[in-house]
Amino acid sequence: MIHTCFGWYFILKKACTEIRFDFLKIAEFLLVSVLFLGLAHYLARSFLPRSENVRIWRFRNSVSMLLGLFASFAAGLAFVGTVHQVGWLAQEPKIFHGMRDASDRTSSRNNLFSMGLAAHNYHDRWNFFPAGGSLFARGVPGHSWQTELLPFIDHQALFSQIDLQQPWFARKNQQPFATEIYYFKSAAINRMSHEVRTGYAVSHYAENSRLTSFGKPISLNEIRDGMSTTLFAGEVISNFKPWGDPTNRRDPALGLNSSPEGFGGPWKNASTGFLLGDGTARYISNNIDPKILKALATPDGGEAVGEF
Repeated sequence: MIHTCFGWYFILKKACTEIRFDFLKIAEFLLVSVLFLGLAHYLARSFLPRSENVRIWRFRNSVSMLLGLFASFAAGLAFVGTVHQVGWLAQEPKIFHGMRDASDRTSSRNNLFSMGLAAHNYHDRWNFFPAGGSLFARGVPGHSWQTELLPFIDHQALFSQIDLQQPWFARKNQQPFATEIYYFKSAAINRMSHEVRTGYAVSHYAENSRLTSFGKPISLNEIRDGMSTTLFAGEVISNFKPWGDPTNRRDPALGLNSSPEGFGGPWKNASTGFLLGDGTARYISNNIDPKILKALATPDGGEAVGEF
C-alpha cells in the first residue's frame, strides 16, 4: 500500500541523486531568455497601437508570453515522448496479447452463437437441424451443414448461386464456395494458421460427427440427452476443410487439442469453443474428462453429465 501511494516519491528521490547540473548551460539559457524577453517586450511596445496615448502592452504581458512559450515547448516534448512510447509498446506483442486474446475469444464465441441461431431458425422452418452432409449416388459428396445455414446468416444471395443438384466441388459451384464467410472464420486462428490454398474458402469450425449422419438430419425430440449438454459444432486449429465440404465433421472423443483431426482452440487458457444444442456457445477446458467429453458428443447416449 505504501509503495502504491508513495512509490513516485522514492523514484523521484532516486532520480534527483543522479541529476548533474551544468551551470554554464544554465547561465546561457537564462541569458538567452532575458535577451528574448527584452526583445519581445521592445517589439511589442513599438508596434502595438496606443490607447489614449498609453501603451497597453506591459512587462508582465511579455513575461506571460515567455512562460507560455516555455510551457508549449515542454508540452510538445511530452507529446512527442508519449507518442514514441506508445509506438514502442504497440510493437511488443506481449503488451496487447491479453486484450487481443479476449477480443478474439469473444468474436469466435459470437460466430458459434450466430451459427447456433441459424441452426434453430433452420429447425423452425424444416422441423429438423441440418444433416451432417449430403451424399449423391455412389457416395459422391453433396453439400455441407454450413451450406444449409447460409440463408439464415444473411447469405441468401450466395446460397442462391449454388447448384444443389451438383456436388459442392463441381465447376459450376466453384465461385460461391471460394467466398470467405465471416461467421466461419476465427480471427485468432486466421492469424496463426498457414492454410493450403485450394481455391475454396475454409472453415475454422466443424460439426460434431456423433450428432448426425450423412443425409440424416436430427430433430429436437431426438436429442434426449438434453440440448444444453450436447455438442453441435466447435473450433478446429488444423487440417481445415472448405465450408462447403460435407466431410467437415470431427469426433470430440479424439480429445481437445490432442489430434490434428479433432477439435481444438488456440487460446492461452487451454480451452476450445463449442456450440451447444440450446444455441449457446461456451469454452470447454482441453483437460476435460474424456468420459464427459464423449457423453457431450452423443445426442441420446443416456450418459450422466456433471459439471464441465
